[in-house]
Amino acid sequence: MSKFFVDLAVPKSVDRVFTYSVPFHLRPLAQTGVRALAPFGKKIVAGIIVATPASTDVPGIREILDIIDEHPVLSEELMKLAEWISGYYHAPIGEVLRSMLISGFTGVGKTTVRSAADITPELLASLGKSPLQQSIISRLGRSGKASMATLRKALDTVSLYPALHEL
Repeated sequence: MSKFFVDLAVPKSVDRVFTYSVPFHLRPLAQTGVRALAPFGKKIVAGIIVATPASTDVPGIREILDIIDEHPVLSEELMKLAEWISGYYHAPIGEVLRSMLISGFTGVGKTTVRSAADITPELLASLGKSPLQQSIISRLGRSGKASMATLRKALDTVSLYPALHEL
């Protein structure tokens, strides 16, 4: 199976994009204009996918950790405008894209997940969801809410957004 790559613009003062590989289970969601979580040095950043190159010769490619959005947060027209602004004003593309989003939309801050209904064992049994989704629902049934960091640690997984979107 061939690798799948994305170019990610991160909201930092760097004048380039960074190439990451995409795990198989996230490939259907990886498209231009969606936000993705990726390792960046010792931190995790939320960037915007600006391209999906067929191949790369960049050594030491790291994998993205998760795709945040089901659909692009910026249209193709806004992506083109961001590229133009970046080139014309010699501004980092990640900073330009960040300025186009609602404040707080690019951060990796504390996100809390809450259950929308009372979770009973009968409801849990009737859902027929994936094991990860059942674990999320079960965890939320105990406390009613949990931070993404707590869920990742408790469920020993990094990728939660696709499972949450399907719930």
